[in-house]
Amino acid sequence: MTSNEPETKSATTVNLEQTLSQNEQVQSTVAKCGQELSEVNVQLKDEIAERKTLESELSESLLAEEEARRRSLHDEVTGLPNRALLRDRLEHALAQAKRNSLSLSLLFIDLDDFKKVNDSHGHEVGDKVLRAIAERLQSSVRADDTVGRQGGDEFVYLILDLEKENHVEKIAKKIRNTISATCEIEGVPFTVKASIGIAIYPQDGRTPEELLKSADKAMYKAKTKEAGYCFFHELSAS
Repeated sequence: MTSNEPETKSATTVNLEQTLSQNEQVQSTVAKCGQELSEVNVQLKDEIAERKTLESELSESLLAEEEARRRSLHDEVTGLPNRALLRDRLEHALAQAKRNSLSLSLLFIDLDDFKKVNDSHGHEVGDKVLRAIAERLQSSVRADDTVGRQGGDEFVYLILDLEKENHVEKIAKKIRNTISATCEIEGVPFTVKASIGIAIYPQDGRTPEELLKSADKAMYKAKTKEAGYCFFHELSAS
């Protein structure tokens, strides 16, 4: 038994060395995997950061595109629909009216002697007065109707699904009262009155051009009337 002990110890030593070697290999493999995993995590973080940057840039681009589109269709001073958007909505309204045999009314609104405001107080103050009037008009419009700025001191009010002519008359009176309410700009009170021409589809026109032209003509007649508004059909009757 004694003579075999060195051999037994030698075998044990060999086994221990093999085990230690295997452990070192395992540790090396684990370390390598850890390093690779760390590199993958860094790469993944970079990709996530890059993706967030791209998403942010895309979002900003979409917002900028939407803002540019909004600006192209809305008046810069008042924020109301501009001439282009008004025409688009009028065309859609006419198509709907023709399809469903409905009436609609177009009100052409002109601010009387508004040039005096710009001449006396400057265009900056004039723009503030226009914004105040635009806010009043916007707050009084029905959900399905449209009010927009035609240009200068002119506005257009599109009334859909018209039931009776006297309803339009009530709306015209309300608009004149809304506009003529005194507003104070930079400590100065301003009172602006309006003349309103009214055209009704289909009798006063069947296209956007015809309706606008009829309402415009009625508006000039309204300037000579105490009521301050005039229906286009009244021109031929007078």
